[in-house]
Amino acid sequence: MSWAKGQELQGGKYIIEEVLGQGGFGTTYKAVHLLLNDSVVIKTPNKHLKHDPYYQKYVDKFKQEGQILERFSVYPHPHIVGVRDFFQEGATHCLVMDFIPEVSYISNFT
Repeated sequence: MSWAKGQELQGGKYIIEEVLGQGGFGTTYKAVHLLLNDSVVIKTPNKHLKHDPYYQKYVDKFKQEGQILERFSVYPHPHIVGVRDFFQEGATHCLVMDFIPEVSYISNFT
């Protein structure tokens, strides 16, 4: 799913600001968490992968990535992006991470 600037997610909790990039697996967006008035990154699997016979495998890896990053978030490290949330918007899985301007959020694992 491609979201445009101004797209609301989770009933308005997050507002998409821009697409940061797209890799072999995921698309990343810069968004605002409205209640916290803070920038975040929302990462989603690419729309075209939904037709791949291994899509569930990709989603499982995506969830695993979120779980691993969340464990590292307990003891923050300057080189590891913190995880804030994981949710589904319709059929799209979304991983919400801290926004750090110097970081590349593109994922290329397959």
